[in-house]
Amino acid sequence: MNTLRTAFLLGALGLTSTARAEEPPSATNHELLIHGWRSPSIGVEYRRGFLGIHAGAYPTVISRDTSGGSETTWFAKAGLTGYFLPLRLTSERPSLAFVSVAYLRGLNRGWDDAFFLEAGFRWAVWKGLDLRLGAGLLLAPGRSPRVNPTPGVSWSFPLPG
Repeated sequence: MNTLRTAFLLGALGLTSTARAEEPPSATNHELLIHGWRSPSIGVEYRRGFLGIHAGAYPTVISRDTSGGSETTWFAKAGLTGYFLPLRLTSERPSLAFVSVAYLRGLNRGWDDAFFLEAGFRWAVWKGLDLRLGAGLLLAPGRSPRVNPTPGVSWSFPLPG
């Protein structure tokens, strides 16, 4: 039993040492991202190091019409994203966990000011293609908090320096 336990511990130590994320020479910590869906918004982001700043439009289904059908509510969104825990998966670029905080301004359906907290994972799939999956908490005065899934797709462009 002790031999099995020792082998397991040595194997676990070996896995953790090989699973460490190393930043490849072609990876960048300075980039411009064009976002095509909800995470963080339909818009742009500038990232340098672990911090990104983004702005765009954010659609979400948070209400129903009189017949019970979904209604899309649109917001203008601007915020900051922190990236951490780089991990190389399928691309020469590292995939990253992220947390984000943003201000939202409602554009329809009677929504005004709101705040959005989000956490998720940015998977660097191939070349500049990124897929995101996260969850966000929408907070607004006088409204019930809402939790939303936040899928996303982006293309990143490395910047010099």
